[in-house]
Amino acid sequence: MRAKIFTLDEANRLLPEIIELTQHAVTAVERARAQAQFLSELDEGSRRESLEHEIDNILRNWARQISELGVLPKGFFTCDFQSPKSDTYFCWTFGEQEIAFVHRVDQTFKDRVPLEDAVLNGYNISLN
Repeated sequence: MRAKIFTLDEANRLLPEIIELTQHAVTAVERARAQAQFLSELDEGSRRESLEHEIDNILRNWARQISELGVLPKGFFTCDFQSPKSDTYFCWTFGEQEIAFVHRVDQTFKDRVPLEDAVLNGYNISLN
């Protein structure tokens, strides 16, 4: 699915749904990882492998759900929203309550800058 273009307001309005989807996925992954760790200690290799496959499925399902919203899933529970400027993403990661960062499309999460510093860092963006 192709990424939708979001204003900052539109991206922030979508966040409650993304946070809910992400919280469900995080909880499921944490539960499966705890079970896998327990089974690893019991030397239950085949069941542990099944749980690792389950974790992969949880992550793929989360990424699919995020993509269906027109958002770009990145890494573990991080999302990019295409901003009105074609070279800039609004960036969000699990635990944040609003869109507060941006980065260029050819950069990664580690390159993101706070929105309030974006113009100072050469971003010519309209936030809405």
